[in-house]
Amino acid sequence: MWPPPWAWAAVAADPGGILLQYGAIGAIALLALYAVVKLFKRQEQLYEREIRRGDQAEEALAALNQLIREQLVVQLTRAADAIARVTELLSDQRRDEDRRGR
Repeated sequence: MWPPPWAWAAVAADPGGILLQYGAIGAIALLALYAVVKLFKRQEQLYEREIRRGDQAEEALAALNQLIREQLVVQLTRAADAIARVTELLSDQRRDEDRRGR
């Protein structure tokens, strides 16, 4: 049978004492409650650690994107310009060789 409503204040004030009055079952329930609290705190710590790791990875990604925008895009543009110039020179050379061959 459930305790009367006024007894809930006592349960909230001292849950261990109320559970222990039930003997071994109360002790097991108290240990289970302790284990749940410990596991919850551990899970919360792991979650916070993963949040920090995610933030660090996001910062690293932002730094890498900045590097790409500042340096690599410029180099790729220069390389594309050089390839376009080489293609134009080869085309001119081929055209000159065709004119001479006729």
